[in-house]
Amino acid sequence: MYVHLLGSKSSRFLYGPANHLVEALKKRVLMNRRGIENVIAAVILVAIAVGAAAALGYYMYAMMGRAQRVETLDVSNQKIYQMPDSSYKVYMTIYNKGSVDSQITSITVYDETGTGNAVSITEGSTVLKPGEGTTIQGTVSGTYTIGHSYRIEIRTETGKTFVVEAVCEKW
Repeated sequence: MYVHLLGSKSSRFLYGPANHLVEALKKRVLMNRRGIENVIAAVILVAIAVGAAAALGYYMYAMMGRAQRVETLDVSNQKIYQMPDSSYKVYMTIYNKGSVDSQITSITVYDETGTGNAVSITEGSTVLKPGEGTTIQGTVSGTYTIGHSYRIEIRTETGKTFVVEAVCEKW
């Protein structure tokens, strides 16, 4: 006696107990295959989640790194002194309050005509590590009036300009 399996793709005709075995085998294979697909899908989803988290973490790390790299100079005690020989000297204290090294490339004093005169630094460090300070002394050309305030621009290697005002006093 043979059994006709309607809708069976593997075999149209099987005899007796063989039909039961084929059906059981098909179910087992299909169940195992579905289980493997679920595991693969879970692994892929976990990989995507880990990849997205890593990309977001790298982006945040890069943004925080840039945000924390700040160049800030605090200038105090800035004065322009008229010396007894009628020359002018500039004195100022500069502190690096930023988080990166700062190198001063130029200091310019603007006189009453608006002309920028470069300060020739004679004393003091022009490279400051974070938290360091220095007193800068230098000579400057131009004409300045006692009691008047003048603009001083301090430029750094990064291109930043720090502007302060200084009063001219007699030495």
